[in-house]
Amino acid sequence: MKQRAREAEAISTFSTDRLAALRNATEVWINSTDGKAMALLGAGGGALALTGLQTTQRTVSSMPLVSSIFLSLFCCLGVMSCVSAVCCLWPRTDRKRPLRDRDIQPLPRSPSVFWELGDLDAASFSASAVDVTEEELRRDTLEQAMFATWVAKQKLYYLKLTIALFLGALFALFTALFASLL
Repeated sequence: MKQRAREAEAISTFSTDRLAALRNATEVWINSTDGKAMALLGAGGGALALTGLQTTQRTVSSMPLVSSIFLSLFCCLGVMSCVSAVCCLWPRTDRKRPLRDRDIQPLPRSPSVFWELGDLDAASFSASAVDVTEEELRRDTLEQAMFATWVAKQKLYYLKLTIALFLGALFALFTALFASLL
């Protein structure tokens, strides 16, 4: 009987360690997408600012029609790229909705999520974060790993969209510049 309890505990610990490793790897992906989105947001904003300065010095009406169209397309795609980068950076803190969407009833209060623990009094904090059973901790680790992978997937989608829009904006800008030289 004791042997089975030790085996179950060892399996649970192994499972918890694997879930924690998955969550850590997912957080690396999230940090990576956030960094890339910030760089693209800065580059897109800078390019739009330079374009704004350029168009104030040279009115669009004096530019060739094709160049004006591509410059307008550049501005539209640049703004959409910046909005997509902000969507990538937007924090996702509602862990319960994505879990419920996957037919999982989440724990009422997570023992590891700071925004659920931050407003508790001492007794409630102790009950939620300190006095946790191994099964609750394993379940919370599973929920956090699932939520982190969902967040990473969302952020990666918006990062891909940001990159595509940014590349399209750059293509439109180079086309506008090329058309204005002809």
